[in-house]
Amino acid sequence: GSIQFLDSDGDGYSNIDEISAVRYPGDANDDPTKVVAPFRIYTKEQLQAMPQHSQFMLMNTTKSGDYYTEYSGVVMEYLLKKAGISPTATKITAYAPDGFAQGHPMDDSAENIGSSYAPFVKGAYPAATYFHVEEADKAINQEYGWCDYTSPGNAGRVNDDPIFVRHGLRLLLALRADGKDLLSGYLDGTKLASGTEGPFRVVAPQKIVGPPDQASSAARQDVIWPYDSNSDHNAGFSSKCTTIVKVDPLPAGTTDINVMEAGWTYIDQGKIVLYGALEGPRPILPFDGATGVPWEPTFFKWIKSPGIDKEAVISYKLEYTDDPYLKNWKAVIIEKETKKHGKFHTCMVKEGTSIALEPNTKYWWRVTDVDENGGSTVSPLRSFTTKAKKSRR
Repeated sequence: GSIQFLDSDGDGYSNIDEISAVRYPGDANDDPTKVVAPFRIYTKEQLQAMPQHSQFMLMNTTKSGDYYTEYSGVVMEYLLKKAGISPTATKITAYAPDGFAQGHPMDDSAENIGSSYAPFVKGAYPAATYFHVEEADKAINQEYGWCDYTSPGNAGRVNDDPIFVRHGLRLLLALRADGKDLLSGYLDGTKLASGTEGPFRVVAPQKIVGPPDQASSAARQDVIWPYDSNSDHNAGFSSKCTTIVKVDPLPAGTTDINVMEAGWTYIDQGKIVLYGALEGPRPILPFDGATGVPWEPTFFKWIKSPGIDKEAVISYKLEYTDDPYLKNWKAVIIEKETKKHGKFHTCMVKEGTSIALEPNTKYWWRVTDVDENGGSTVSPLRSFTTKAKKSRR
């Protein structure tokens, strides 16, 4: 019992307060004033409804066998923009429930090479060349061939052909390979079952274009393309069964989501969560720092987060406080209109409300949205001061 009143991580909050607020009592960066970082959840159906990009490409592995395939899905840069990514975002990290994580800088740079290389988000990768010799082809050289050329996309291509991909090779959230949905991942013992990589896989093309090289573990290396440790083994950067994409940096005052919640259940439900540097609703009135604001009542106005369709908002929570320590918030929930309307009307949540406040008082306020999938983003904090009470003559 006594441990609950201690402050194990020295952040000024007792363990029991942290546990009640679902914060880690062992992490000084995680305390009850922090809110969960903004997040959006997408279903497979929503991703399928977005523009689909297809790319025939080499997947160069270190040791599990190379292959050509045509992946299709949503360009990661497009998805992040759709989710309302902040202009301050510097990198993303893709997480799979088996513990695999891979970072991706937003922009490529001259330093992004060698052992520190990570596939980038924005823009196209170099156009690839098609590599095929009989020695490497597993179907022809059954003894020690190492590349699988059975994808239908190989038909009619010959060695040294340029590979044309409309709109270029991109970092992709793949949903399909060779026209079939990716097989949903599951554990076979302690590792991911062979052949499973879905429902979503972050697929990275090669930045350094090169041939499929022999497996690192293969006994026979006196071949046309022996294993080369400097080769771009892009398959190793392509996170199978991605359920979470974190966008850094996390906004100030926010903490990581519970990544365990988006584990194998998300694989089964066909969902992915994007969280971190996502923009929330935009406060309009009262203007930030405004003085002399009417208080009986005060009119608050905001506009929706850029990362959400108007119809998808279920509710807004407007919070306000006059506490300079930013505790003791009061909240008003604004729900979706459920009045009966004509058949051409979509129910909406109004982006504004009026609240009676006290005169001559400084307030802070913010707005949080909730979408139909349970995702939520929060606006920046704004402040204003109400005008004084009129003195009676």
